[in-house]
Amino acid sequence: MHDIERRNVENKPHGPQGAKVIGRLASRGFIDVCHCKELDTVKFVVALHEINYEQAEQIRVSDKNEITPIDDVINLMLSKPISEIEFSQITCTKQQKVVLKAIIIADKIAEAKGPRVAERRAYFVSGERLWKGDLKHLVAYNHPVFGPNAAMESSAFAFLGETLIRWAIRNPISSYPKELQPFVSKLQSSVEEEVFFNLVAELGYRFGDLVNLVEDIEKMNFPKFDADKIQTILFDLEVKYRKLSYGGKVDFMSDTPNDAFSLVSYYSLAVFYYGLTDEGRSQFDLEAILNSISFQNKLSEFYRVISETDAANCLQNSTTMDHITFSKYFEEAIKSEKGKEWVRKIKAYREGGKEFLNEFEAALVEAFPPKD
Repeated sequence: MHDIERRNVENKPHGPQGAKVIGRLASRGFIDVCHCKELDTVKFVVALHEINYEQAEQIRVSDKNEITPIDDVINLMLSKPISEIEFSQITCTKQQKVVLKAIIIADKIAEAKGPRVAERRAYFVSGERLWKGDLKHLVAYNHPVFGPNAAMESSAFAFLGETLIRWAIRNPISSYPKELQPFVSKLQSSVEEEVFFNLVAELGYRFGDLVNLVEDIEKMNFPKFDADKIQTILFDLEVKYRKLSYGGKVDFMSDTPNDAFSLVSYYSLAVFYYGLTDEGRSQFDLEAILNSISFQNKLSEFYRVISETDAANCLQNSTTMDHITFSKYFEEAIKSEKGKEWVRKIKAYREGGKEFLNEFEAALVEAFPPKD
Protein backbone atom coordinates (compact mmCIF):
# COMPACT_ATOMS: atom_id res chain seq x y z
CA MET A 1 0.00 0.00 0.00
CA HIS A 2 2.86 2.43 0.68
CA ASP A 3 3.79 2.53 -3.04
CA ILE A 4 0.20 2.75 -4.25
CA GLU A 5 0.91 5.90 -6.30
CA ARG A 6 4.48 5.23 -7.46
CA ARG A 7 5.21 6.32 -11.05
CA ASN A 8 8.22 5.88 -13.35
CA VAL A 9 9.65 9.29 -12.43
CA GLU A 10 11.57 10.45 -9.37
CA ASN A 11 11.18 14.22 -9.69
CA LYS A 12 8.90 14.47 -6.65
CA PRO A 13 7.94 12.23 -3.70
CA HIS A 14 5.23 9.68 -4.39
CA GLY A 15 4.36 9.11 -0.74
CA PRO A 16 2.24 12.28 -0.27
CA GLN A 17 0.27 11.49 -3.42
CA GLY A 18 -0.23 7.95 -2.15
CA ALA A 19 -1.61 9.29 1.14
CA LYS A 20 -4.13 11.36 -0.83
CA VAL A 21 -5.20 8.31 -2.85
CA ILE A 22 -5.68 6.27 0.34
CA GLY A 23 -7.82 9.06 1.76
CA ARG A 24 -10.03 9.01 -1.33
CA LEU A 25 -10.30 5.22 -1.25
CA ALA A 26 -11.17 5.33 2.43
CA SER A 27 -14.05 7.72 1.73
CA ARG A 28 -15.46 5.03 -0.60
CA GLY A 29 -15.31 2.28 2.00
CA PHE A 30 -11.91 0.79 1.07
CA ILE A 31 -10.55 1.00 4.63
CA ASP A 32 -13.58 -0.81 6.04
CA VAL A 33 -12.84 -3.70 3.65
CA CYS A 34 -9.28 -3.83 5.01
CA HIS A 35 -10.51 -3.65 8.63
CA CYS A 36 -8.19 -0.67 9.18
CA LYS A 37 -9.29 1.70 11.96
CA GLU A 38 -6.21 3.91 12.02
CA LEU A 39 -6.61 5.89 8.81
CA ASP A 40 -4.55 8.86 9.99
CA THR A 41 -1.64 6.59 10.93
CA VAL A 42 -1.78 4.85 7.55
CA LYS A 43 -1.83 8.17 5.67
CA PHE A 44 0.97 9.56 7.89
CA VAL A 45 3.22 6.56 7.26
CA VAL A 46 2.54 6.44 3.51
CA ALA A 47 3.20 10.20 3.16
CA LEU A 48 6.57 9.91 4.91
CA HIS A 49 7.82 6.42 4.01
CA GLU A 50 10.45 7.74 1.54
CA ILE A 51 12.48 9.47 4.26
CA ASN A 52 15.38 7.60 5.84
CA TYR A 53 15.65 6.32 9.41
CA GLU A 54 17.75 9.26 10.60
CA GLN A 55 15.16 11.74 9.30
CA ALA A 56 12.35 9.76 10.95
CA GLU A 57 14.17 10.03 14.27
CA GLN A 58 13.90 13.84 14.03
CA ILE A 59 10.08 13.73 14.11
CA ARG A 60 8.84 14.68 17.57
CA VAL A 61 6.36 12.63 19.59
CA SER A 62 3.76 14.77 21.32
CA ASP A 63 2.07 13.68 24.51
CA LYS A 64 -0.49 16.44 24.01
CA ASN A 65 -3.02 17.17 21.29
CA GLU A 66 -0.46 18.96 19.14
CA ILE A 67 -0.25 16.46 16.31
CA THR A 68 0.63 17.92 12.92
CA PRO A 69 -2.45 17.59 10.68
CA ILE A 70 -1.93 15.03 7.93
CA ASP A 71 -2.68 17.61 5.22
CA ASP A 72 0.14 19.79 6.61
CA VAL A 73 2.52 16.80 6.50
CA ILE A 74 1.57 16.13 2.88
CA ASN A 75 2.03 19.78 1.89
CA LEU A 76 5.40 19.93 3.66
CA MET A 77 6.62 16.84 1.77
CA LEU A 78 5.60 18.43 -1.53
CA SER A 79 7.03 21.88 -0.72
CA LYS A 80 10.75 21.14 -1.22
CA PRO A 81 13.26 18.30 -1.73
CA ILE A 82 13.25 15.75 1.09
CA SER A 83 16.90 16.55 1.92
CA GLU A 84 15.94 20.17 2.68
CA ILE A 85 13.01 19.45 5.02
CA GLU A 86 13.36 19.98 8.78
CA PHE A 87 11.47 16.97 10.09
CA SER A 88 11.66 18.20 13.69
CA GLN A 89 8.77 20.55 12.83
CA ILE A 90 6.47 17.50 12.53
CA THR A 91 4.81 16.12 15.65
CA CYS A 92 3.00 12.77 15.79
CA THR A 93 1.67 10.14 18.14
CA LYS A 94 3.95 7.45 19.54
CA GLN A 95 2.08 4.87 17.49
CA GLN A 96 2.62 6.82 14.26
CA LYS A 97 6.37 7.08 14.83
CA VAL A 98 6.74 3.39 15.76
CA VAL A 99 4.83 2.27 12.65
CA LEU A 100 6.76 4.70 10.41
CA LYS A 101 10.13 3.43 11.65
CA ALA A 102 8.98 -0.18 11.24
CA ILE A 103 7.94 0.48 7.62
CA ILE A 104 11.23 2.26 6.89
CA ILE A 105 13.22 -0.67 8.27
CA ALA A 106 11.16 -3.20 6.31
CA ASP A 107 11.19 -1.19 3.08
CA LYS A 108 14.72 0.21 3.13
CA ILE A 109 16.56 -2.72 4.72
CA ALA A 110 14.70 -5.92 3.89
CA GLU A 111 13.61 -4.77 0.40
CA ALA A 112 16.10 -2.05 -0.58
CA LYS A 113 19.28 -3.62 0.82
CA GLY A 114 18.73 -7.31 0.27
CA PRO A 115 19.63 -9.30 -2.88
CA ARG A 116 16.37 -8.59 -4.67
CA VAL A 117 17.10 -4.85 -4.92
CA ALA A 118 19.42 -5.63 -7.86
CA GLU A 119 16.46 -7.16 -9.70
CA ARG A 120 14.02 -4.40 -8.74
CA ARG A 121 16.41 -1.58 -9.66
CA ALA A 122 17.31 -3.19 -12.98
CA TYR A 123 13.64 -3.51 -13.90
CA PHE A 124 12.31 -0.19 -12.53
CA VAL A 125 15.21 2.25 -12.98
CA SER A 126 16.99 0.68 -15.98
CA GLY A 127 13.68 -0.30 -17.55
CA GLU A 128 10.57 1.63 -16.52
CA ARG A 129 12.28 4.96 -15.85
CA LEU A 130 14.74 4.62 -18.76
CA TRP A 131 12.16 3.87 -21.45
CA LYS A 132 8.99 5.40 -20.01
CA GLY A 133 9.93 7.94 -17.37
CA ASP A 134 12.37 10.62 -16.31
CA LEU A 135 15.54 8.92 -17.62
CA LYS A 136 14.61 8.74 -21.31
CA HIS A 137 17.21 11.40 -22.11
CA LEU A 138 19.99 8.98 -21.10
CA VAL A 139 19.34 6.82 -24.17
CA ALA A 140 20.27 9.66 -26.53
CA TYR A 141 23.07 11.06 -24.34
CA ASN A 142 26.25 11.50 -26.42
CA HIS A 143 28.68 9.65 -24.17
CA PRO A 144 32.34 10.32 -25.05
CA VAL A 145 33.10 6.58 -25.18
CA PHE A 146 29.82 4.87 -26.08
CA GLY A 147 28.26 7.64 -28.17
CA PRO A 148 24.53 8.43 -28.53
CA ASN A 149 21.83 5.75 -28.48
CA ALA A 150 24.06 3.35 -26.54
CA ALA A 151 20.90 1.82 -25.09
CA MET A 152 22.35 -1.00 -23.01
CA GLU A 153 25.13 1.20 -21.62
CA SER A 154 22.39 3.71 -20.74
CA SER A 155 20.63 1.00 -18.72
CA ALA A 156 23.88 0.37 -16.85
CA PHE A 157 24.44 4.06 -16.11
CA ALA A 158 20.84 4.34 -14.90
CA PHE A 159 21.46 1.48 -12.45
CA LEU A 160 24.76 2.95 -11.24
CA GLY A 161 23.42 6.49 -10.86
CA GLU A 162 20.43 5.45 -8.78
CA THR A 163 22.57 3.14 -6.65
CA LEU A 164 24.96 5.99 -5.80
CA ILE A 165 22.01 8.21 -4.85
CA ARG A 166 20.65 5.48 -2.57
CA TRP A 167 23.99 4.81 -0.88
CA ALA A 168 24.96 8.45 -0.34
CA ILE A 169 21.67 10.29 0.10
CA ARG A 170 18.40 8.39 0.24
CA ASN A 171 19.31 5.24 2.17
CA PRO A 172 22.88 5.45 3.53
CA ILE A 173 24.02 2.87 6.05
CA SER A 174 25.07 5.72 8.35
CA SER A 175 21.41 6.80 8.73
CA TYR A 176 20.59 3.69 10.79
CA PRO A 177 21.24 3.18 14.51
CA LYS A 178 24.76 1.93 15.11
CA GLU A 179 23.51 -1.41 16.38
CA LEU A 180 21.74 -2.03 13.05
CA GLN A 181 24.53 -0.83 10.74
CA PRO A 182 26.50 -4.13 10.62
CA PHE A 183 23.36 -6.00 9.51
CA VAL A 184 22.42 -3.35 6.91
CA SER A 185 25.99 -3.42 5.60
CA LYS A 186 25.94 -7.20 5.31
CA LEU A 187 22.70 -7.18 3.30
CA GLN A 188 23.99 -4.43 0.99
CA SER A 189 27.23 -6.30 0.31
CA SER A 190 25.49 -9.61 -0.47
CA VAL A 191 24.50 -8.85 -4.08
CA GLU A 192 23.96 -5.12 -4.58
CA GLU A 193 27.61 -4.10 -4.13
CA GLU A 194 28.94 -7.01 -6.19
CA VAL A 195 26.61 -6.22 -9.12
CA PHE A 196 27.46 -2.50 -8.84
CA PHE A 197 31.23 -2.95 -8.95
CA ASN A 198 31.15 -5.59 -11.68
CA LEU A 199 28.98 -3.23 -13.73
CA VAL A 200 31.54 -0.49 -13.12
CA ALA A 201 34.27 -2.84 -14.35
CA GLU A 202 32.30 -3.85 -17.45
CA LEU A 203 31.94 -0.18 -18.43
CA GLY A 204 35.72 0.20 -18.25
CA TYR A 205 36.15 2.10 -14.96
CA ARG A 206 39.13 0.76 -13.03
CA PHE A 207 40.66 1.60 -9.65
CA GLY A 208 40.72 5.33 -9.06
CA ASP A 209 38.10 5.92 -11.79
CA LEU A 210 35.06 6.30 -9.55
CA VAL A 211 35.49 10.08 -9.54
CA ASN A 212 35.28 9.97 -13.33
CA LEU A 213 32.17 7.78 -13.11
CA VAL A 214 30.44 10.33 -10.86
CA GLU A 215 31.43 13.16 -13.20
CA ASP A 216 30.12 11.24 -16.22
CA ILE A 217 26.77 10.53 -14.58
CA GLU A 218 26.45 14.14 -13.43
CA LYS A 219 26.89 15.31 -17.05
CA MET A 220 23.92 13.13 -18.00
CA ASN A 221 21.63 15.36 -15.94
CA PHE A 222 20.57 12.46 -13.71
CA PRO A 223 17.60 13.45 -11.48
CA LYS A 224 18.49 14.12 -7.81
CA PHE A 225 22.16 13.28 -8.47
CA ASP A 226 24.07 15.42 -5.95
CA ALA A 227 27.71 14.88 -6.93
CA ASP A 228 29.05 16.75 -3.89
CA LYS A 229 27.26 14.43 -1.46
CA ILE A 230 28.20 11.36 -3.47
CA GLN A 231 31.86 12.40 -3.45
CA THR A 232 31.83 11.92 0.34
CA ILE A 233 31.41 8.14 0.01
CA LEU A 234 33.87 7.59 -2.86
CA PHE A 235 36.87 6.78 -0.68
CA ASP A 236 34.98 3.96 1.05
CA LEU A 237 33.73 2.73 -2.33
CA GLU A 238 37.26 2.65 -3.74
CA VAL A 239 38.35 0.55 -0.76
CA LYS A 240 35.47 -1.89 -1.35
CA TYR A 241 36.20 -2.00 -5.09
CA ARG A 242 39.81 -3.05 -4.49
CA LYS A 243 38.85 -5.49 -1.74
CA LEU A 244 36.27 -7.23 -3.95
CA SER A 245 38.78 -7.40 -6.79
CA TYR A 246 41.55 -8.87 -4.65
CA GLY A 247 38.99 -11.34 -3.27
CA GLY A 248 38.05 -12.49 -6.77
CA LYS A 249 34.49 -11.13 -6.65
CA VAL A 250 35.29 -8.60 -9.38
CA ASP A 251 37.42 -10.39 -11.96
CA PHE A 252 38.17 -8.22 -14.99
CA MET A 253 39.24 -11.26 -17.03
CA SER A 254 36.18 -13.43 -16.27
CA ASP A 255 32.50 -13.46 -17.28
CA THR A 256 31.44 -11.89 -13.99
CA PRO A 257 31.40 -8.21 -15.13
CA ASN A 258 29.48 -9.21 -18.25
CA ASP A 259 26.98 -11.11 -16.11
CA ALA A 260 26.28 -7.92 -14.13
CA PHE A 261 25.70 -6.17 -17.45
CA SER A 262 23.44 -9.04 -18.59
CA LEU A 263 21.37 -8.90 -15.40
CA VAL A 264 20.66 -5.18 -15.86
CA SER A 265 20.24 -5.18 -19.64
CA TYR A 266 17.86 -8.16 -19.71
CA TYR A 267 15.37 -6.38 -17.47
CA SER A 268 15.80 -3.24 -19.54
CA LEU A 269 15.03 -5.23 -22.70
CA ALA A 270 12.00 -6.79 -21.04
CA VAL A 271 10.48 -3.35 -20.54
CA PHE A 272 11.50 -2.20 -24.04
CA TYR A 273 9.89 -5.16 -25.79
CA TYR A 274 7.04 -6.12 -23.50
CA GLY A 275 6.33 -2.96 -21.53
CA LEU A 276 6.24 -0.38 -24.34
CA THR A 277 3.58 0.15 -26.96
CA ASP A 278 4.56 0.95 -30.53
CA GLU A 279 3.69 4.55 -29.74
CA GLY A 280 6.02 4.47 -26.75
CA ARG A 281 8.89 3.08 -28.81
CA SER A 282 8.33 5.74 -31.48
CA GLN A 283 9.60 8.35 -29.03
CA PHE A 284 13.15 7.05 -29.53
CA ASP A 285 15.54 6.97 -32.46
CA LEU A 286 14.68 3.32 -33.00
CA GLU A 287 17.00 2.75 -35.93
CA ALA A 288 20.03 4.03 -34.04
CA ILE A 289 19.12 2.03 -30.93
CA LEU A 290 18.45 -1.22 -32.76
CA ASN A 291 21.69 -0.92 -34.74
CA SER A 292 23.91 -0.21 -31.73
CA ILE A 293 26.42 -3.02 -31.14
CA SER A 294 25.61 -3.56 -27.47
CA PHE A 295 21.87 -3.68 -28.18
CA GLN A 296 22.35 -6.19 -31.01
CA ASN A 297 24.56 -8.40 -28.87
CA LYS A 298 22.07 -8.50 -26.01
CA LEU A 299 19.10 -8.82 -28.33
CA SER A 300 20.49 -11.88 -30.13
CA GLU A 301 21.31 -13.49 -26.79
CA PHE A 302 17.87 -12.59 -25.50
CA TYR A 303 16.02 -14.22 -28.39
CA ARG A 304 18.30 -17.27 -28.30
CA VAL A 305 17.34 -17.87 -24.69
CA ILE A 306 13.60 -17.34 -24.95
CA SER A 307 13.35 -19.29 -28.20
CA GLU A 308 14.53 -22.35 -26.33
CA THR A 309 11.72 -22.15 -23.78
CA ASP A 310 8.18 -23.42 -23.99
CA ALA A 311 6.96 -19.92 -23.26
CA ALA A 312 8.60 -18.32 -26.32
CA ASN A 313 5.37 -18.03 -28.34
CA CYS A 314 3.51 -16.66 -25.36
CA LEU A 315 6.19 -14.03 -24.75
CA GLN A 316 6.43 -12.93 -28.36
CA ASN A 317 2.66 -12.44 -28.53
CA SER A 318 2.54 -10.55 -25.25
CA THR A 319 2.63 -6.79 -24.76
CA THR A 320 3.61 -6.84 -21.11
CA MET A 321 5.58 -9.15 -18.87
CA ASP A 322 6.39 -8.72 -15.20
CA HIS A 323 9.94 -8.96 -13.90
CA ILE A 324 9.28 -12.14 -11.92
CA THR A 325 8.23 -14.05 -15.05
CA PHE A 326 10.98 -12.59 -17.17
CA SER A 327 13.74 -13.44 -14.69
CA LYS A 328 13.29 -17.13 -15.55
CA TYR A 329 14.46 -16.57 -19.11
CA PHE A 330 17.77 -14.84 -18.69
CA GLU A 331 19.38 -17.35 -16.33
CA GLU A 332 20.86 -19.38 -19.17
CA ALA A 333 22.84 -16.33 -20.31
CA ILE A 334 24.59 -16.05 -16.92
CA LYS A 335 27.96 -17.76 -17.27
CA SER A 336 30.03 -17.16 -14.11
CA GLU A 337 29.63 -18.88 -10.76
CA LYS A 338 29.27 -15.48 -9.11
CA GLY A 339 26.51 -14.52 -11.55
CA LYS A 340 24.67 -17.78 -10.86
CA GLU A 341 24.98 -17.04 -7.14
CA TRP A 342 23.32 -13.63 -7.64
CA VAL A 343 20.42 -15.26 -9.50
CA ARG A 344 20.04 -17.91 -6.80
CA LYS A 345 19.99 -15.32 -4.01
CA ILE A 346 17.56 -13.07 -5.89
CA LYS A 347 15.15 -15.97 -6.45
CA ALA A 348 15.44 -17.14 -2.85
CA TYR A 349 14.80 -13.62 -1.56
CA ARG A 350 11.84 -13.12 -3.90
CA GLU A 351 10.22 -16.43 -3.01
CA GLY A 352 10.83 -16.08 0.74
CA GLY A 353 11.50 -19.79 1.18
CA LYS A 354 13.83 -21.75 3.43
CA GLU A 355 16.98 -20.75 1.53
CA PHE A 356 16.14 -17.08 1.95
CA LEU A 357 15.49 -17.52 5.68
CA ASN A 358 18.82 -19.34 6.05
CA GLU A 359 20.67 -16.53 4.27
CA PHE A 360 18.85 -13.89 6.29
CA GLU A 361 19.72 -15.70 9.52
CA ALA A 362 23.35 -16.07 8.41
CA ALA A 363 23.54 -12.31 7.78
CA LEU A 364 22.13 -11.67 11.26
CA VAL A 365 24.59 -14.07 12.91
CA GLU A 366 27.55 -12.55 11.03
CA ALA A 367 26.46 -9.02 11.95
CA PHE A 368 25.67 -9.96 15.56
CA PRO A 369 27.87 -12.92 16.58
CA PRO A 370 26.43 -14.86 19.53
CA LYS A 371 28.15 -14.11 22.82
CA ASP A 372 29.72 -16.96 24.75
